[in-house]
Amino acid sequence: MPSPEPVPVDEVLTGDGPLSVPGFTALHTPGHTRGHTSFLLDRGGGVLFAGDAAGGGRNGRVRRSPRMVTEDPAAESASIIRLAELTFEAAVFGHGKPISREAASRFREFAARLAAQT
Repeated sequence: MPSPEPVPVDEVLTGDGPLSVPGFTALHTPGHTRGHTSFLLDRGGGVLFAGDAAGGGRNGRVRRSPRMVTEDPAAESASIIRLAELTFEAAVFGHGKPISREAASRFREFAARLAAQT
């Protein structure tokens, strides 16, 4: 199998903030990897693209990413707690089921459990 060809970088992210794509905000969410980034879209009540910062569980629950693919569990917890402070109606994940309603409150519930464990 041939190696993939390199592609040009359209935009370098240096921290949290708006992107060149209207309506999107980048959020540094380390844990899965040091440079992991989630994205918040400011439409439809807000949509969080969490990637691997967290996962979608059964019955609209938020869960951790699998431990075997999490570089820094403490940073992962901090990122989840930080995401829980945002306002959004829906959340989608790299793994697991999406949450289509009241997603921020589901993150807050999970973040409270994480904070109680530390």
